[in-house]
Amino acid sequence: MNNDFENTKAYMWLKENAKDYGFVMRYPEEKAEITGVSYEPWHWRYVGKEHSYKMDELGMCLEEYIEYIEYLETD
Repeated sequence: MNNDFENTKAYMWLKENAKDYGFVMRYPEEKAEITGVSYEPWHWRYVGKEHSYKMDELGMCLEEYIEYIEYLETD
């Protein structure tokens, strides 16, 4: 599959607004080594507004964020 979606108005809207609705990009390009999955601009995941904002603030993908939450719970 190619990445043509990232050149669409829908993608640009998602990049700007997804976190306001609780969504995050599931496989960001800069996190491929961490997620183990190549960049997929069309793949978004619902995590809830609280988590989407925190993930954005911390610059974390889902794998990193889960580790972060688990660390906080054990502290």
